Amino acid sequence: MLPDVSEKPLVLELRPSRYLFAYLLILHLLLFLALAMPLAIPALLHVVLVSGVAGSFVWHLLRYLPQRQLRQQQRLVWQSDGNWQIESSHGQVSAAGLCPDSWLSAWLVILRLRLENGRRISIPILPDSLETDTFRRLRSRLSQARFAEREPVSTE
Repeated sequence: MLPDVSEKPLVLELRPSRYLFAYLLILHLLLFLALAMPLAIPALLHVVLVSGVAGSFVWHLLRYLPQRQLRQQQRLVWQSDGNWQIESSHGQVSAAGLCPDSWLSAWLVILRLRLENGRRISIPILPDSLETDTFRRLRSRLSQARFAEREPVSTE
């Protein structure tokens, strides 16, 4: 998935998404409501389920607290040669390549990147995670890269 070589590197300054936080909050509240109803399950299983949902809620809440947002910020750079650089807020830089199973829609981009060590990571990017123009440019370059990746259809 190589972008046009004449293009400048695309720099993505990621910030925590309020949309994603709202989605997770609503999801957890719905799970709590479902578990508050009388269920025909053993009491121990009910306690385990409520504890699991509560633990998940606390973990996500701590991830998005304002004082922890600096840790959450990442900087991604899509180089003109098609390679990616991931820069953490601690200054650690990792090289990566874009996997073909990355997902693209109007409201969500899920970047699937393969790190140098072979590990794959998924980075969800919602419209409020980036500046509006940067989100549009990312979607445009990803769709161009996908289109260029397809083989031409033979008419013979």
